[in-house]
Amino acid sequence: MKVLAVVILALLNLTLHAQRQDLESSKGDLHLYKDERAGAQNNYNLTYQRLELNVDPAVNYIAGKITSIFIPDAAMSYIEFDLLDTLKVDSVYYHNVSIPFVHSGNIVHITFPANVSAGQQDSVSVYYQGKPSTGNGFGSFEQTTHGRDSVPIIWTLSEPY
Repeated sequence: MKVLAVVILALLNLTLHAQRQDLESSKGDLHLYKDERAGAQNNYNLTYQRLELNVDPAVNYIAGKITSIFIPDAAMSYIEFDLLDTLKVDSVYYHNVSIPFVHSGNIVHITFPANVSAGQQDSVSVYYQGKPSTGNGFGSFEQTTHGRDSVPIIWTLSEPY
């Protein structure tokens, strides 16, 4: 029984270590934390994001709205998010009012009408649409069919890139 317990613990340790190595080796592709974002500024803490999507698995097109709740580290006049240029930003809303933005070089730069105070929770909503890119690594967004009936499906690894 002791030998079995030791073998199970050893296998569990190898599995956990292998998963940790995968995370570390792909760290350059993951941009989940503010200090690891690809190019956008990082002077805020993102506390929540609500994603609302319109997707039809038979059509390679996506439309959506993402509402980001954040807390600035310092007073800020703008905020930036990473978003591939293959998707088009239609509009940005702050306190239910459309505000200016620039989407260039995979960065969405959003200018607030007035400074947002440090430490004060706030939010902004970005509306976007377009044909999602594929081939960005690990099946970032794949469209195919499933089963004998060739039912259209869309799948992702739920990674930001």
